[in-house]
Amino acid sequence: MEFTDETIQEITDTFTRYAECYEKRDFQGFKALLSPNAMGFGTGIDEISTSRNEFLKAVRRDLSQADRVEVTFCDLIINGDGRVIWVMGLCNFKAITREYDLSMTGRFTAVLLNTGSRWIFEQLHFSIPYEGQEPGRSFPNIGN
Repeated sequence: MEFTDETIQEITDTFTRYAECYEKRDFQGFKALLSPNAMGFGTGIDEISTSRNEFLKAVRRDLSQADRVEVTFCDLIINGDGRVIWVMGLCNFKAITREYDLSMTGRFTAVLLNTGSRWIFEQLHFSIPYEGQEPGRSFPNIGN
């Protein structure tokens, strides 16, 4: 579907607000961006959220383990029917503590719902490409 420039800006602004909520530690802002049925995966093996409350709990954990978090979404590809959209792109995630600075560039997919007045996240999935798998290979080169 073709989207108007205004709709694309609204969607992009929603991702910007999501990133700002991390940086400002704004849990009420996060709650407003998430559907009550929001679910998703983070990069950790135990980061599986099946509700908005679990999602917010995971965000609290992220922020409790970092002095500062910076999130940047880029290269968004948007598709959908106007009421429900799906987005994919890259996400740069930086966690800063007294001991270290960690930067990760991952991939994400998201499903957003248009409530009529704003876009909210129904589903998010963050992942980090597996470094043991070489470009051009479908599987890691195990045992060779």
